[in-house]
Amino acid sequence: MKLAVAVLSSILLACSVTIANPIDPSETTDVETITSTVIPSETTDVEASTLPTPNPNGIGLDSLDPLSDSIKELLKEYQRKHVSLEEQVKKCELLKSQYKDQQTMVKHAKRKLHVSKHKSLRDGGNRKHGNEIWDNMRDIKTQEAKLADLKKSYKDCKSKYSIFTAGLDHIKMLLVDYVFGESWDLESLDQQSSLITTHPSVNTYLEQLSVEYQKLLDQISNERQQHKELSDRERFKQLIEQQQRKEPSNQQQPKDS
Repeated sequence: MKLAVAVLSSILLACSVTIANPIDPSETTDVETITSTVIPSETTDVEASTLPTPNPNGIGLDSLDPLSDSIKELLKEYQRKHVSLEEQVKKCELLKSQYKDQQTMVKHAKRKLHVSKHKSLRDGGNRKHGNEIWDNMRDIKTQEAKLADLKKSYKDCKSKYSIFTAGLDHIKMLLVDYVFGESWDLESLDQQSSLITTHPSVNTYLEQLSVEYQKLLDQISNERQQHKELSDRERFKQLIEQQQRKEPSNQQQPKDS
């Protein structure tokens, strides 16, 4: 009971962080939608799925071959959350890299402004340098706005990562409780869950789910890329048509004789 309370507390803590720092749905829908589509579960809530009557001593590792339907449901949910966590890590790493690159862009823009001001002072306030200063100031404002957006996205990404981590820990708790019973503590969660996921029959089943996920993930990625390319072509066509409508006719009207 204390273990369940501890895990639940970690989930609530992660959720509270997200509420304080709302996440843009467009930044989080992909991972959850893809994983729930690729690795569907018969129930949306593992606790609500049909599980055997809890055994205080657990079923034991020897009972994992063959896998029962109940343990398969838990493993599906484990794999779904595990993949979600991995995808979130990739997203956060990308945002972190983009944030660092944008910091460099801001520094570069500020250096350009410094050089322009120096040239203006040297040349006695030349108007050309004044225009450069104005352009550089606008560029700094633009780059700093991008930096602020990336900082927020990265912060939100880490908050979402905390939620995924807590969710995965909760599934680990259910697995360990099901296999080993109640004779373990929170500190041994990773060790005990590893004994389950590395069991030959469990490992084989998780690999099957992983292959299935990867195939569908590639299919979804290809479909999105095709859709993006089609959208880009349509957008380019619209821009060309708009430009053509703006251009004055080159045909001259005949003069009256």
